[in-house]
Amino acid sequence: MSRKIKVLLLSLIIGIIIISPFFQFLKSVTVMSISSAVQRKNSLLKEEGIKIKIPGGLSTTKKDWYPFVMTFNSSKGFSNYIGKDVQLSILYNFGAFDFINGASTFYDSSSKYYNAFYGAYVIKGQNFSFGYNIDQTPNYDEMALVAKYDMTELVLNSLRCFNPTFFLKLEEGRSMDSLIGYENWEVIDATVITNAPMHKKKSNLQSYIQYGSPPKKLYKGKDFPLVEMKGRFYARYFKENGCSIFFYIFATDINTIEEWEKDILPNTKLSVE
Repeated sequence: MSRKIKVLLLSLIIGIIIISPFFQFLKSVTVMSISSAVQRKNSLLKEEGIKIKIPGGLSTTKKDWYPFVMTFNSSKGFSNYIGKDVQLSILYNFGAFDFINGASTFYDSSSKYYNAFYGAYVIKGQNFSFGYNIDQTPNYDEMALVAKYDMTELVLNSLRCFNPTFFLKLEEGRSMDSLIGYENWEVIDATVITNAPMHKKKSNLQSYIQYGSPPKKLYKGKDFPLVEMKGRFYARYFKENGCSIFFYIFATDINTIEEWEKDILPNTKLSVE
């Protein structure tokens, strides 16, 4: 076989790989693993000696979640959003890639993982306990702000859904004696009505790198339709370093939340120095 033919065959193979739906997944995991490592290195967790390891989709036998949990820091953005000086690191994950569509099930209204997220918020207020009152009782309204900021400013705005709808109602919490090695957690259920991520594909957005672009065959003619979500927080304030940690999940199906509590949460590792 001549060198010219070999080059043509190699070019053809590379071209097929690039246009294949599976390539979108490879691009996503490559870019996001690098980006997350950089964010983690400069995170509030690193600064405060907090170690959190949350399992991703590789830890289960189901095709449920993205392979690994990612880290993103947004201290300045969240401080501006709430008008208080805070540091914020977000650990997050979303639905697994559907290789046929070349995109996350995050977009798919027929999937259990439609618009679903889980992870942890780690927040440190400057001279105040974020999410807690002076007497250390939970401040549900303040807790709700971090979820609202995440879902609207970071997720929906990145997909060019501007001025999104967002209604979140946190129910009265219940105490939990022990979770992943630490006592005295607050468990809070929530109902959320907000915009789903499905929309007609726009010019290449940076967010498409991690989620893939919205599949044409799933588009039903309305950008960012409203969807009702269920949520659950596991919240605790760590006095030793002034950080609030909220483990969270949002999903359209309560069964998905219960599966997360069975498969992911018990296997999460937490160490606070």
